[in-house]
Amino acid sequence: MEYRVQSSGEVLTQGQIRKLNSNTSLPRVWDANVCTALGIDPVLAAPKPEVTGYTQAVRNGATQDANGNWVQAWSVVDMFADTTDEDGVTTTKAEHEAAYQADLDAKARESAIAEINATFEEEIAAIKTGYVEDEIKSWPQQIAEAEAYQADNTAVTPLLDAMIAATGGTKDELVLRIATNAAQYATVFGAALGKKQKAIADLG
Repeated sequence: MEYRVQSSGEVLTQGQIRKLNSNTSLPRVWDANVCTALGIDPVLAAPKPEVTGYTQAVRNGATQDANGNWVQAWSVVDMFADTTDEDGVTTTKAEHEAAYQADLDAKARESAIAEINATFEEEIAAIKTGYVEDEIKSWPQQIAEAEAYQADNTAVTPLLDAMIAATGGTKDELVLRIATNAAQYATVFGAALGKKQKAIADLG
């Protein structure tokens, strides 16, 4: 809570006023009688004004509203001005604004890319639903052995042989299932990857 000092118009916090009156015992809650005794007026919160471009809203004391209440006053000011450093190098207001905008653009791009990547990861995770990590890690070997078998049915396929021994069926059936699943996965993964890459490229 802020208070306006009637004698000076200065706006202070309750803590600052307590320090100025450190020799006075003050209650925790300040009512109208306390404010009168201290010569202060409570300052009510007022909405921060909307800003555009390279401007910002800053506090500017207090002002009275139509009902006679003291409320927070705001001013809209430029965010930047020409500056000169200790070496005498001047940076213009326009240069400050350009650097600020470049930083905003970089952060917006970074945020957009993070969102695009998160969407891509969600789509890929959906494809892998129902499979444990170790099984997923075996996919490249399953595909490699299936492709080797399709090229030469005498190829050595230890992983596929072990799978058939445990599940039954024929190697031809297993190889066909692996090839079909691999093609479907590639199609879905490729579409998701392409969409991701286009979205990032569209950011410029």
